[in-house]
This record gives sequence, structure tokens and C-alpha cells, in this order.
Amino acid sequence: MKELDIYKEKYIGPEERSRIYTRCRWTSSDEEENSNDEYEDEDTTIS
Repeated sequence: MKELDIYKEKYIGPEERSRIYTRCRWTSSDEEENSNDEYEDEDTTIS
């Protein structure tokens, strides 16, 4: 299980969050109606 924890911390760290948050902002400008729902779900999962 330790390997899983490391994997999670490595890949679900600040970089992953920044990526999703930045993407959410980018899509928010162009495809707000289409991507907002999808990214909102991911945002909730990360939080």
C-alpha cells in the first residue's frame, strides 16, 4: 500500500492540481458550458 501512497502523492500533488485548475480556467473562457460540468466533478474529487 505504501507504493500507492507514493504514487498518489507524486501524481496527485500540487502539479496535478495546478494543471486541472489552469485547464478549468482556460476552458472556462471558451467552452464554459461544455467543460465546466466535467471539470467541476474532478475539482470535487480532488478536494
